[in-house]
This record gives sequence, C-alpha cells and structure tokens, in this order.
Amino acid sequence: MLDRLEFSKVTVVDEDSFSHVGLYADLKEVARTSDLAFFVPSPRGAPAGQRTLLLNLLFWEPGTSDVLADDLLPADVLMHVVWHHLGARYLPRGGLCDLFVEAIASAFDLYLVGRLLGMRPDSDFLSSQVPRMAEAAEDAGVSEEEFERLLARTAEEPELAFEETRQLLFDASRALVSIRSPREADELLQSFEKRPFGALLHHYEWATWVLRTRLDGPSANDEKAIELDRVLREQQRSLDWLEKQWVQRALSQPHNSNLGAP
Repeated sequence: MLDRLEFSKVTVVDEDSFSHVGLYADLKEVARTSDLAFFVPSPRGAPAGQRTLLLNLLFWEPGTSDVLADDLLPADVLMHVVWHHLGARYLPRGGLCDLFVEAIASAFDLYLVGRLLGMRPDSDFLSSQVPRMAEAAEDAGVSEEEFERLLARTAEEPELAFEETRQLLFDASRALVSIRSPREADELLQSFEKRPFGALLHHYEWATWVLRTRLDGPSANDEKAIELDRVLREQQRSLDWLEKQWVQRALSQPHNSNLGAP
C-alpha cells in the first residue's frame, strides 16, 4: 500500500551540496508553500525497488508528486519535482507542454552538475550522476577526454549548458512524437547526437513522456509550449527568465495551483 506523505514530513537529504545554489532555497520554499505531497510504501521499508521506479515514471499528478522508496528525498529530486509542479501551474497539462516541462526539469539536472563540479566535487549527487552520464557518453562514442571537456564546459557555463540541453531535449522529444518509422527516428536521433550535449541525450529518462504524448495525439495547447520555447531561446539567460516568471511568481502567490501563463 502507499501512504500520502506531506512535504513537511519528508526528510530532504544532501542539502549541503546545494547551499551555494541560490535557486535551491527558492525551489524548496515553493514546495513548502504549495503543499506538495508524495507517496511512500506502507509499512516503511516494504520492498519497493523497480515497482517504485515504475510507479514514479507512469503516474504523476500536480500536488502529489513522486513515489518515494521511503521518507528520504534527495535535494536534486526535490528540485526536479518542483520544476514539474511549476510547469503544471503555468501551462496546461498534456501534449508538448509536458515535453517542454520535462526538458526544463532534466536540463536543470545538468545545470546542477555544472554548479557542483568545482564547489562540491564529493557530493552524493555528482557521485551518482557523473558515472551515469559517462556511461551514456561512452555509448554515444565519446572518448574519456571528450567527456572531460564536456564536463569542463558545463562547469564553466552552467546556464548555457542548461539552455542547450533544454533545447536538445525539447527538440528531440517534439520531433519523435510525429515520426512513425524506426529508420526515420534513428536518423533523427543521430542528428541530435551531433549537438554540443547530444552525447547525453540518452542519459535522460524522457521516453515515457514521448510515448504518452504519441498515444494522446496533438493537443490544442501545443502552441503554448512552442511559443514559450521561443521566448526562452530569445533570452540571454533562459534560467533567469524562469526564475522570475515561474519561481518568484509562485512564491508571491502560494497555495494557488492555477495561476495562468506568465
């Protein structure tokens, strides 16, 4: 069985790793003031593993976020969850809007990698993320030296890494929605793998979102995602825009799940 666990009852771990990341405190405050909740197995310690992962990938509703294995919530997962929550507040659900928000949440993970590489190299977050990224890069044919240069670029310009990865994920997922031939899809994916962060394309778990969007078909709200994507591409720093229009706005209007588009 699953219990609903309020955010105030969750223990956030590895917070010290992100103490120098200004957005962390604000994203955590959004979670607190938005009454986010989670699902956890009952009784605690019950076998979860792959079942928890499956439930986490298949089911997500605004206000009741991830399915956790226990009461512990890694700080990076908290931020990922809050980006999805903010997307649900400012965009309609479904279609390209879901793909757009997932691209933001996943690209922010790479931003965090860049911010922590020089400041918290021994963090739990990096120890779990970097090896998985290296594995994806190796599978894409990237050498160790090339991967090191990719990490160095991420650490040097984390905001740019965020935006380039966000564009990569949204463009790739959006394109795959309408493709019906595996040969055409393979050709398309190879073209995306040539982008600056293309070697990390398959590091992210975005297939579930693409599959759901393919099954649901076009949404009347797809243009909203396309327009907002255009807005972000025009910004000098897209993350600054998201901080102002989503994060700070949510903090000024807590406990409201439908605030409308900025």
